[in-house]
Amino acid sequence: MNRKRTMSARANIRLPETLLEQAQKAAQAQGTSVDELAASAVQRELVRLFWEKNKREAALRRGNMTDEEVEEVVNRAITEDRAERSGR
Repeated sequence: MNRKRTMSARANIRLPETLLEQAQKAAQAQGTSVDELAASAVQRELVRLFWEKNKREAALRRGNMTDEEVEEVVNRAITEDRAERSGR
C-alpha cells in the first residue's frame, strides 16, 4: 500500500471499549490503522462543522431574498470579478 507521509503530532484519546473494538474491526476491514481511521473521522467532522457554520452565516446574509434574487447577486458578483481580473 502506498501511503502518503505527512507530519503528525501524537495525541491520545479515550474511547469507550465498545467503540474502540468497532474502530479496530472497521480499520482492519479497510486495511488501515485505528489512528488513520480516527484522523479521517475527525477530518470529516471538522468539515461538517465548517459547512454548518457557513450555512448558518449564508442564511443570515440571504435574509428574505428569493432564489432568483440570490442567483442574480451571485451572477453580478461573478461578472464584476471577471471584469476586474481581465482589467476592464
